[in-house]
Amino acid sequence: MRLQSYNNNLYQMYEEEYNRNIKLSKEIKELKLNNTNLQYELKRFKKNIDNRITTEVTKATATLSSENIKLKEELEKAHQEIERLKKQIMQKENKDKYTIDKLTNQVNKNSTNSSIPTSKEMSFKKEKTGPNTYNHREKSSKKTGGQVGHKGKTLAKNDIEEKIKNGDVKVVENIHHIKGKNKKNTVKYKIGIKVEPYVEKHIFIYEENATDTLPKEFYSDVTYNDDIKILIIILGIYCSISYSKIKELMKDLTKGIINISEGTIDNIYEEFSDKTEPTINNITKNILNGLYQHTDEVTTSENGKASYYRGYANKTNVVYKYHHHKGDNPIKEDGILDNFYGTIISDHDTGVFKYGTNNQDCVIHIGRYCKEGYQNVLETSWQIEMYYFLLRIERNRKILTSFGRKHFTEEEIKKIEDEYDMILQKAEEENKDISSTYWQEKEETLRKRLVKSKVNVLFYIHDFTVPYDNNFMERLLRMIKGKTKVSGGFRSKRGGERFGNIMSIIKTAKLRKQDVYKSIGQIFEGKILFA
Repeated sequence: MRLQSYNNNLYQMYEEEYNRNIKLSKEIKELKLNNTNLQYELKRFKKNIDNRITTEVTKATATLSSENIKLKEELEKAHQEIERLKKQIMQKENKDKYTIDKLTNQVNKNSTNSSIPTSKEMSFKKEKTGPNTYNHREKSSKKTGGQVGHKGKTLAKNDIEEKIKNGDVKVVENIHHIKGKNKKNTVKYKIGIKVEPYVEKHIFIYEENATDTLPKEFYSDVTYNDDIKILIIILGIYCSISYSKIKELMKDLTKGIINISEGTIDNIYEEFSDKTEPTINNITKNILNGLYQHTDEVTTSENGKASYYRGYANKTNVVYKYHHHKGDNPIKEDGILDNFYGTIISDHDTGVFKYGTNNQDCVIHIGRYCKEGYQNVLETSWQIEMYYFLLRIERNRKILTSFGRKHFTEEEIKKIEDEYDMILQKAEEENKDISSTYWQEKEETLRKRLVKSKVNVLFYIHDFTVPYDNNFMERLLRMIKGKTKVSGGFRSKRGGERFGNIMSIIKTAKLRKQDVYKSIGQIFEGKILFA
């Protein structure tokens, strides 16, 4: 019984243990299943996490990449802007340096290195600190008047007696009674001008059978004779005295008898200008028949606008032509250069190079430009070599001329041309080293001009009769600048033409060393001069 009870208990315990094992097996199976599910979920979760991370990382990377590209582009733009600003700053610095060099050159210009006349080369304020120092002349210890060793210019007694003998002057004798140590009679002369107005009374008697009619000069009841007209021409045109001042002077000189109107003065100018036409034609023919001629232009003004005179001249003739514009059309209107078959001398006026048979550049102007470059450019020396080279040729030309030579020999010409080319070859190399943009540009322009114009620059070595400069024409045009400064220019084109016609007569008479007063009077009489 006990055994059975024990077995039963044991069996019960076994069954319980078996059931518990089954339950545990079941639980284990469920746990395994759950574990498998959890592992699957973990893998899936991990995969999702990886995908999510990859997606987010890709997304973030894409954003960063886009921003990075954008930053790179902005950085590139910034670099480009920096380079642009650097270039702009460099250009501005170069431009400023160019401007500084240009302005410095303008300040340093004077009569030796440019076309500026000596009267304008002093740009600083003039301060008067003593006698004659307003024009920057240094005070001298010498006395005023004639200097020891200088040729005297006093009118000698013999000169006056010669003029009296020739009947050139009227003599009024005055007898004086004096005492003195030499106890001899003495003759002295006192020169004077007597202004004494007079009136010519002209009576025209009517006759039925008379052939003459009333002359045009007597259409007005009161007119002026040629002496008064000549004086007015000289005062108004040559001396640039205003109408009102001429009127005032004539009135004062004649104690109020001659009170000429400004309109009459203008009519006198017009009358004389009209009468100059045949004589100016003669002057023009003389220029056209010459072996060479000078030409140049100068600026004046008409009613505040620029106008121009072109001058044509040779040793004994000059014509002034007035125009509103520069260029080829006015030259053709003048009809001088296009009908001339000789050598034309100009200041490198390229517009006239097509006229004449030959052209000569003004060597003095070239020398000034060379001197300008030498004074301002430290890296070069070719300019001063060219300057002295050209002057040396002219000096040699003068020496040979004094011995009767008319030109250099072919061998001498070859040497001159070779030296000229050699200097310009040196110029080409030296100009590369000029640091200033302004001066490099300026000196290279001068070099190219000298290369291109070699024939025109050196033409004077082939013919010693041709002047090597155009200073002659510049001197003849200078008085127009004076006229413009004094009067401000002209009111009409006719006024400009009239001034040119009258000055052509006066200046030609002076070039021929003829009496200007007499020449003007002859033209008023209707004579044709300078044939």
